[in-house]
Amino acid sequence: MKPFFGGRYDKCVADDGFSFAVIESDATSGKELQLIFTDGAHFLKDVNALKRTEQGLEIHAEEDGLSIHASLVFGPLHPLSKPVMGPFRHFKMQCNHAIYSMFHTVKGTCLVNGVPHEFKDGYGYAEGDYGTSFPAGYAWFNSSGKDYGVTFAYATIPFGIIRFHGLLAFIKTEHAEWRLTTYTFARVLSCTKNRIVVKKGKYRLEITPSFQEGHDLKAPAEGNMSRLIKENLAVPSHIVFTKGKEVILEKDDPLSSMEFMMEEK
Repeated sequence: MKPFFGGRYDKCVADDGFSFAVIESDATSGKELQLIFTDGAHFLKDVNALKRTEQGLEIHAEEDGLSIHASLVFGPLHPLSKPVMGPFRHFKMQCNHAIYSMFHTVKGTCLVNGVPHEFKDGYGYAEGDYGTSFPAGYAWFNSSGKDYGVTFAYATIPFGIIRFHGLLAFIKTEHAEWRLTTYTFARVLSCTKNRIVVKKGKYRLEITPSFQEGHDLKAPAEGNMSRLIKENLAVPSHIVFTKGKEVILEKDDPLSSMEFMMEEK
């Protein structure tokens, strides 16, 4: 059997600012179910604790250090209009990316270690990856709300006998979307833990995160979920997207998600 992995990531934010993400994966090494909160992460023994429904998801688990019972319903998803990989989707890549929803509403309840969290006016984000391994070095950032989403990914990509830096950056609102990517000839001017700048013609995306190290998650390496990465899903950030002097989108988000596993540029 050739090495493989595939996974889906769903982040949900409640009315009170409670935030968590569930990562469901299947790989050569078997299935994994992970949960990450603002104060830690959990590798669940029961991979069947997550049940997906047509409208959302349910999680019911009672394990060491964690009790969680969630029943959440998603509103209409807001995917991108075209596949995120562009022409690269036609090639065999080490890691392929997909975005299922840049933002959507989330309603329901979540009880974590006896503490209830209401999702009357919550929101969420959903993406996925598949291939054989995560890139050796990469940076990933996401911010979303009730009516917008911003995602940035920058990685060292093996492609045949060469390596190149691949860029995927997307901005979406209820009425429009923009893509700043390698295949649309956008450029990364800065990629550090505290400053990300992407430019394409007159368009400029600037993200200023207050980065802090996150919590351990399992990631794929040659089909085995054996690599440890770190994610923080409560990174305060300021986001500005402009076209020349026109400000298209400006947001302050106290609950951005971020992984930074590369040298700063």
